[in-house]
Amino acid sequence: MSAYLRAAVAGIFMFEISAAFLMGLSALILFALHVTGVIFWGVEAVTAIVALYLSGLFFMSALKYERQAQTVELRRS
Repeated sequence: MSAYLRAAVAGIFMFEISAAFLMGLSALILFALHVTGVIFWGVEAVTAIVALYLSGLFFMSALKYERQAQTVELRRS
């Protein structure tokens, strides 16, 4: 259970960081191109979905790592 919790916390932090970076970057590019309205919000929504997907991949990787670390820890005991 602690492996899920640790991986979930890492995934949430990764989502916050990646979403802030990706959405800020896309907003900067779109504003520089003078894109507003529905297209702007559509690109922002797609960017948020991409950030969620990337953090999901990171969660799966972190869960695999935490399970492996937990197994090694149990073997030492």
